[in-house]
Amino acid sequence: MIDQGKQPSPGAPTQPNPSTESLKQQGRDTAHEVGEAAQHQAEGYFNQQRDNAAEQSHKLTGVLQKMADEFDNQQQPFFSKQARKFADTTERFSDNLRDKDLRSVCNEAQSFSRREPALFIGGVIAAGFLVSRFLRSSNQHSHGADEPDSRLNSNALGGTDRRPNPGSESL
Repeated sequence: MIDQGKQPSPGAPTQPNPSTESLKQQGRDTAHEVGEAAQHQAEGYFNQQRDNAAEQSHKLTGVLQKMADEFDNQQQPFFSKQARKFADTTERFSDNLRDKDLRSVCNEAQSFSRREPALFIGGVIAAGFLVSRFLRSSNQHSHGADEPDSRLNSNALGGTDRRPNPGSESL
């Protein structure tokens, strides 16, 4: 039996066309460049968001410290102690967050997903649910502020008010 996949067809060149190989290499190079550009863009966005989250966490630490001071002024040692513990935790979180890069965060997420797959999947589902609720809520608020209430203006949606518009009487 003859293997037709390896037999050159009549009239076809026996060597690969140099221009074809050149095009393939250009395609590989372009794909590699696009991949690197996307990776750099993702890392830049991550770094920006990481720094923003770390800054907000640092601000929260300051607020918690002030709250603990206020509890001390009101002679509430239990609440002061709890607020200081929470402030210490947020400060450690902020410091740890500043030291992370995108690759290490992805590696930690991958490691966690392997150690605790059910918890990871449950967390992803919960996060997706919360994000969808947030987006739906923010979408309703933005439309609610811009559009008139349809119950008050039934004519806007083709309601039952069939009075002719002024100046549109038929002759």
